[in-house]
Amino acid sequence: ARVEFDEIQFPAAEATIKLIPAASQSYQEGQVLLAAMLTQRGLRDDFQKVKEILDPLKVVLDGKKLKPEDPNAIIPFDPLMSQALVLYAQTDAQFRQVIDPKAKPQKPNDTVISLLNVAKATDPLSGEPWLAEGRLKQRLGDFVGAQESYNAGLVVEPDSVRLNYAVASLKNKAGAANEAKDLCSRCLRQDGRFHPALVMLGEIAISELDRLRENLIS
Repeated sequence: ARVEFDEIQFPAAEATIKLIPAASQSYQEGQVLLAAMLTQRGLRDDFQKVKEILDPLKVVLDGKKLKPEDPNAIIPFDPLMSQALVLYAQTDAQFRQVIDPKAKPQKPNDTVISLLNVAKATDPLSGEPWLAEGRLKQRLGDFVGAQESYNAGLVVEPDSVRLNYAVASLKNKAGAANEAKDLCSRCLRQDGRFHPALVMLGEIAISELDRLRENLIS
């Protein structure tokens, strides 16, 4: 199923996941992988399906009980729990609601931040919780906070293609095209098939050609 997912063969991967018995030790991992597939596809009803898939899983139920801010809490190292909680947090409507760009930055829901904090604590080697936090802040108009979250994630996972691309996108929108190009190049050194970075480099190149043409004409 993981191979099929990596090759973006979602129907085949979903069919394979359904073959995993509920009593198997791999069952929860398969369900989390299915949730990741639906999140990546991102259709209208997919996020509700993700919530329904993850809600009954022990790894999610246990994760919701953890309080990383409690100095006496015993936090397990559990990458699967971290991944599941990041996916669960992204079912919140704030990740998809339409935001007025002229409005003041909104504050992320406390429940979402709590889930992401547990995800950070249960897998301190993953940048994914920071990526999700940064995307939410960026969507809500807190661009400084988004940059801080992305940077914190890159400290943990400096070679993360998705984190580097997120920063590149933020830089490009802020007009720092050269920094965005460097970050896109870094993405492609890690994954030459990462097409969003190729698209951004192409868009920047077209923009630069347009400016050059305007300068020559004037």
